[in-house]
Amino acid sequence: MAPQGLFAVQKPQGLTSAAVIRQLQVIFRNHAWFKPDLTAQQNALDSQSRNQRQRRRRPRQVQVKMGHGGTLDPLATGVLVIGVGTGTKSLSSLISCTKTYETTALFGASTDTYDCTGRILKRALHSHITPQLIESALDAFRGEILQKPPIYSALHHEGKRYYEYAREGKPLPVDIKARPMTVFKMELVGFEKGGEHGFGLPGEEGSTEEKVVGEVMRMVGAEESKKRTLEVEEEGKEEVGGTKKVKVDDTLFKHAEKTIQEPLTADSPSQQPPIASLRMSVSSGFYVRSLIHDLGEALGSAAHMVQLTRTQQAQFELGKNVIPWEDMMSEDTTKWEPQLEAALRETSDEGAFAKRGDDVEEGSGGENVELEVEKMEGKGS
Repeated sequence: MAPQGLFAVQKPQGLTSAAVIRQLQVIFRNHAWFKPDLTAQQNALDSQSRNQRQRRRRPRQVQVKMGHGGTLDPLATGVLVIGVGTGTKSLSSLISCTKTYETTALFGASTDTYDCTGRILKRALHSHITPQLIESALDAFRGEILQKPPIYSALHHEGKRYYEYAREGKPLPVDIKARPMTVFKMELVGFEKGGEHGFGLPGEEGSTEEKVVGEVMRMVGAEESKKRTLEVEEEGKEEVGGTKKVKVDDTLFKHAEKTIQEPLTADSPSQQPPIASLRMSVSSGFYVRSLIHDLGEALGSAAHMVQLTRTQQAQFELGKNVIPWEDMMSEDTTKWEPQLEAALRETSDEGAFAKRGDDVEEGSGGENVELEVEKMEGKGS
């Protein structure tokens, strides 16, 4: 039997989580541990009748059955848990577990994506921001909180994704649900003034229409949050968001247009904004980008995420039992084989690693297996 179980790699910046799976598929396809099973599976497919082959959607090469335990955006790096074979069945528990992140926020502007890959929708003053001010603001983001995912997330309403509304310059037909989240730990671990770091604002500005829509959504969201807070206090019940229609009239649009045209008067154009580094342990479904966006608003400024690393997920932790990506990509397989084998032995079903690769009997494992990528929409981004 081929190896089964869970392991973790250190995802590099620039790759999607699905791309990591595809690259690992290529590595494992010809590896001695997996090749006999794959050969048996391919032989079983090739022996199917013509009608059976025609019923398949497309010709394909068999792959090692794999999935990942929680999406990391291309911008993000760090722990990406991978399930192999029967290990994919354990991924749901990995998706819902507590995760730890280290992130960097750049103040002075917010973007449509809430991170540095987007276009600037708002510029704001930042010279007043200090470590002490950030520390005081973080109190509101600890414990049980309500959080709205960013509009550019992968969520959707009635078959249409939220970002499609945003890209078309249209307000959402419903208010984005605020969801209950738990922040177990939140700490400020670094602060650097402008000129002391290498981060800069994105080079692309959003259109006037996009900025107006973004400001309208911000104002509507703030008003809805205020109303809900009052309702919760009056009725004494927990509020986890709703699907109320977003009512936007011309007056609100005119107010938003005036707001985005107001010049900044306090900060010098040459004054570079500061950054803040945060470390947090949070529940499943938490959007770090949203936290940074909301923190900027709470500080009377604007902010977006410029860096994100998942440092721990379940028992997998950077620097301890996570395989570096450069080792995984090395032609010298001895750089990653011992770590992979140790992780799979620890997490596999009993005996799943007992018979490896060249011990598999000819003709076994003829199951029709294809790539299974477990997706968790927007998690940890």
